[in-house]
Amino acid sequence: MSHPGKGGEYLSAAEAIRLLGVKAQTLYAYASRHLIRTIPHGNKRLKLYSREDVEHLRERGHARSGKRFTASGGLRWGEPIVHTAITEITDAGPKYRNRLATDLARSNCSFESVAELLWSGISVDEHICWNRPPPALDPDRLINALGALRSDVQLIHAFLILALTTGIAPHNRDEIRQGTTTLVARDLISSLPGCFGYIAKRRSYHTCRPSTGVAESLARALGMSEDEEVVSALNAALILVADHEMTPPTFSARVAASSGSDLCSCIVSAICTHSGTRVRRACD
Repeated sequence: MSHPGKGGEYLSAAEAIRLLGVKAQTLYAYASRHLIRTIPHGNKRLKLYSREDVEHLRERGHARSGKRFTASGGLRWGEPIVHTAITEITDAGPKYRNRLATDLARSNCSFESVAELLWSGISVDEHICWNRPPPALDPDRLINALGALRSDVQLIHAFLILALTTGIAPHNRDEIRQGTTTLVARDLISSLPGCFGYIAKRRSYHTCRPSTGVAESLARALGMSEDEEVVSALNAALILVADHEMTPPTFSARVAASSGSDLCSCIVSAICTHSGTRVRRACD
């Protein structure tokens, strides 16, 4: 049954759930992200959901599942929704591989442990460290070779340079040729915190010791205190954004991956997309 309202017809929660074929929590998540407009209904704490928005999401769902797949159909209604098989939206918050993200953030596990969980589905309840070597090519030398002043280096450009150089490092090229990417991913994630030195007082890349964890490396690059409280807070923040809602760069990375691009090329594609003024500057 449709309900008339300002701006068009509206549906009850049950009707919207049936049309979309999703759980109630997913419907509420769509509404909270402003993907579906809502209006209050009666004196109760109930809401009605825009039929137009629900039908748009349903159409996009069909395009993603292959029922009526076309590129234009998948993007017809604007920014795509990227489905994930590793995160579930629940009343208690997002779950990574059936583990509450908030529980992981409060636990003793490191960001590296959570990354391994997302990649493999294997839960590691301990504070692991990857112990990866520093970048094969010095980011500072590359930036100087490009004629850029360190004081003018934007963080996202430093990310791009590091991702590109990680992908062309000989040992990483060999691994990619073998069809594996875990070590390359570890190298890249372990190296990226050093880029934050460009927005700290040092204005240069901060090379971290191989035995240093990602959160501690980030604190050092930023020139922050390295006490346990600060590092734990950074580690928790990294865990909570491990699977994020940044749809454009995620979509871009998936398009690159579908064409057979290697891992670092996919990351570069995502970073370039994230540099857009409607994404990066909105976040900054």
